Amino acid sequence: MDFIIQVSYGSLAAVYSVLLLLTFYRVSGELVWHFRWLCLALILWAAAVCFAASSPEWLYADTWVLESLRNVLIGLLLLRLWPLPTRWPRWLIIAALIFPLLIDALDVFRISVQQQISLDPRLVGHLAVSIILLSLLEQVYAAVDLERRWAVKHFFLGLLALILFDLFLYAEAVLYQHLNDALLAARGIASLLVVPLFLLAGVRNPHWDAKFMVSRHAAFRTASLLLIGGYLLAVAIAGFYVRDFGGRWGDLLLLLVIFFAATVLFLLVSSGQVRSVLSVLIAKHFFRLKYDYREQWLLVTHALDEETEGDTLQDRCLRVMCNALDSRGALIWKRDDQRKLVACGFWNMLRSRYEREQITASTLGFLRQEGWVIDLNEYRTFPERYPAGLDLGFLAEDQDLWLVIPLINASEVFAVVVLATPRSMREIGWEDHDFIKLVAQQVSSYLSLADAHDALAKAKQFEAYNRVSAFVVHDLKNISAQLKLLLSNMARHRSNPEFIDDCVETIEHSVAKMDRMLAQLSGDKISEHGVSHIDLGAQVKAIALRFAGACKQVSIPDDQQGIKLLLDEQRFSSALENLIKNAVESAGPKGEVEVSFGVREEDSRPFVDVADNGPGMSEAFIQDSLFRPFQTTKGNAGMGIGLFDAREYMRMIGGDIQVENRNGGWTRFTLLFPPLETETGNLVAGGAMQ
Repeated sequence: MDFIIQVSYGSLAAVYSVLLLLTFYRVSGELVWHFRWLCLALILWAAAVCFAASSPEWLYADTWVLESLRNVLIGLLLLRLWPLPTRWPRWLIIAALIFPLLIDALDVFRISVQQQISLDPRLVGHLAVSIILLSLLEQVYAAVDLERRWAVKHFFLGLLALILFDLFLYAEAVLYQHLNDALLAARGIASLLVVPLFLLAGVRNPHWDAKFMVSRHAAFRTASLLLIGGYLLAVAIAGFYVRDFGGRWGDLLLLLVIFFAATVLFLLVSSGQVRSVLSVLIAKHFFRLKYDYREQWLLVTHALDEETEGDTLQDRCLRVMCNALDSRGALIWKRDDQRKLVACGFWNMLRSRYEREQITASTLGFLRQEGWVIDLNEYRTFPERYPAGLDLGFLAEDQDLWLVIPLINASEVFAVVVLATPRSMREIGWEDHDFIKLVAQQVSSYLSLADAHDALAKAKQFEAYNRVSAFVVHDLKNISAQLKLLLSNMARHRSNPEFIDDCVETIEHSVAKMDRMLAQLSGDKISEHGVSHIDLGAQVKAIALRFAGACKQVSIPDDQQGIKLLLDEQRFSSALENLIKNAVESAGPKGEVEVSFGVREEDSRPFVDVADNGPGMSEAFIQDSLFRPFQTTKGNAGMGIGLFDAREYMRMIGGDIQVENRNGGWTRFTLLFPPLETETGNLVAGGAMQ
């Protein structure tokens, strides 16, 4: 086995010597000297291991100093690739890497090993360094841009192989209290196999610069892993000492220590306050700015858009502001319909405690004038920093409240958010104020848009109500016009039995229309598919007879074609009545109205024509306003919704209304139905049937 160690590590020293020379030829950039020093350390370490395997006077432990130096240089290279904004965390990590080097260099630890202490601190130190390097490597690679990973992934893969092998070697050594010769030999061979990866990385990326960026999330994960790793390492060391010095109670005490340590670790990891304190420390000491504004903006936007069952927008807004500032809860006062601020939102706060509290006029005036975020802790400690007449009321007295944040829209304070104290107390500086205002502006936009949406919904409800009222008035006017026509003709035809029959029929029709209207207004369910087979000619003739005598001449067609249609009789009658009534009103008492029906030869489509010789309409009115609701040529006498409703029905059944207008001549409206199906004799409901 010694021979294999000599050959593998000797070859490794030679190969890294060639690699060192290649760095002077192929590689450039600001990091080139870091690679050269690392190659030199690898050469010295590999040569020392080879010499120790060939000399009986040397032990492998004598090479640990050079191995620790190699690990320190790998750590420095990773830190150079992963620049941290501040200095002391960098030196803290370097100190953790150098500590095993000091352990290897001091003989006092060798003496402690000889004093029957089963755990060799040097093995533990190298295991801890492997964990630190592995964590650093993961974070540095995660910080590499996706487009640059193609060039550097082989370099990181080579380092990963070396570190993982060291981790396995020293984990096995700590477990069994000695180094495995087979693993030592295999590590030399593995180190040789990764050299081509380093060469390929040098070819793909000859210019090495420190351009990687670190995110706050990556820094938080790194710090968490390092702290957890250090905690577990300390627990392991304490456990071994307890077992060695505990006598016959050693095993029991070891189990108790492990159980207690695992419980404490679980409580710490699951504690929101611990995470908050760690995040504040990282933001304060690792970065020049406290917040990653890009990440925070994405988080805020995503949280505001993420709808969950039973969660309102107002709740999401309060939760977003709490999470952004690590607050325990939030309250919101919004203006009601009377423009008064009332408490309407309670996120993780007692409703009964705050629902009757009021924001003072002094506070509201100050927020409106200055737009400040009021730090209540600062107000209680240094009241002289605020105007002398400012009265915060219950806000200053309640020690559980922390920040008062105005939500401003269109230069008006339409809501006030009050945050509860955070999980870990923090000072509020200029950056915090800017960040709070940024989040408040986004929340304000969402809430104001939601209020505008609610107002629009209410306006649409009133619009629908007004539209229904307009249709009701329109139908009532049609019924009134028919009854007035009967009264005007009664003096001349009251002794005519046919006229009396027509009067009874018209009254029955009017009553049916009013009953249907009342049923619709009262919310009674009316079938939307109340269609039936009707005789087109008979229906047209009956409706035209109701307007006989309204003007000089109303031409009533004869029913000779036997056309039957599948229609909603009420809707069709209403549409045709509206067309005839409009024609009669347009023609006047001395005018003429012509009603006809039939089937067009070119496309087999049934039709009903209503023409009058009134003054007609302009082409612009027909094009832009004729079928628009509430647009009419009758002034105050018309509603402008009859034609709109008639066309809606005709289009619903697959037909249409066509208009032919001649200025100074006849105006013709045509109700055009779907084509007849003469082969099968059947059509869908709402169409026509022959």
